[in-house]
Amino acid sequence: MTFHTFELSYRISMVRYFKVCETIREKYSSKFFPDRANTGRWIFTGLEGAGIIICFSKHTIYDEYSEVKVFYRINPVRLLHSGDYLNLFHSNDVGDLFDLIDERLSEVANILPKVREGTLVRFDFCSNIVMENPSRVKDWIYLLNRAFIPAGKYKQKKVFNKRAGRYELPDNEATFTRDELVEV
Repeated sequence: MTFHTFELSYRISMVRYFKVCETIREKYSSKFFPDRANTGRWIFTGLEGAGIIICFSKHTIYDEYSEVKVFYRINPVRLLHSGDYLNLFHSNDVGDLFDLIDERLSEVANILPKVREGTLVRFDFCSNIVMENPSRVKDWIYLLNRAFIPAGKYKQKKVFNKRAGRYELPDNEATFTRDELVEV
């Protein structure tokens, strides 16, 4: 079984959150910024070259009680081979992966949660299809998008074209989602 990305979630206290933020801002101020699309969320891209993106999301639960969730989005192939955006990671090779991730995270801040403490919230299984001619890929994507017949709860991803004022099928991908959990 091969995969390309997985995401882990953690809950941390506000005190720990402020310590982590202070440490990150000292070392990597330009790589730690607020998310424009989501208020209360901060993104750290200092380890992006190593395949790790860290997001901090602050939630107010009660009037005065807030909690922070930390998300690690990890691409193991990029962790091992930083410039590799195409290959997939085989699950048989997971062995020392967690220790390597913890090592990278400790370079940023020692008080970041360890990998084994997290809850798995996303796991992208994947398989590469190798075609004889690279130009055929666009043809297959076009056919997949055109051949989709809505069945059950599946939805097809469409992109809004501002110029035309309508939704259109994307040229570079064919994505079908069911209940926000399954994508093809």
